[in-house]
Amino acid sequence: MHLTTIGRTLHEDSKAISTVKRLSRNLQSTDYTGVIGNCILQERAPSLTREALIAIDHSDIAKPYATAMEHLCGTYDGSEGTPSKGYHLLEAAVMLKGEILPLSSSLYSSNEPHYRSPYVVVEQFVDRLYST
Repeated sequence: MHLTTIGRTLHEDSKAISTVKRLSRNLQSTDYTGVIGNCILQERAPSLTREALIAIDHSDIAKPYATAMEHLCGTYDGSEGTPSKGYHLLEAAVMLKGEILPLSSSLYSSNEPHYRSPYVVVEQFVDRLYST
């Protein structure tokens, strides 16, 4: 819906559907997750003092019906109470003045070529939080 609105405001000679497809294709070609994550961390960095309470949640995202997704790995679907396939998820939030603010999230797979262990992943995640 938003791309359709943007496409219409461009007033191009091509059909609106062609403009929307082009915009969608171009948005998919760039991964913005790192850039957005770094912006959030830089904004919250001043609040990461010794007194700040940081919660780290090690969870997963189940993809039981996925067949062609890269590096799917074994996870445990807590909602269903069964083993599943999907991705591991790390999330961090900080509590400041009674308000919980997200800091970072990271999706990873134990089937990725560079994967070593969950402890290494968590250590790198925490290091990234404090290196900002």
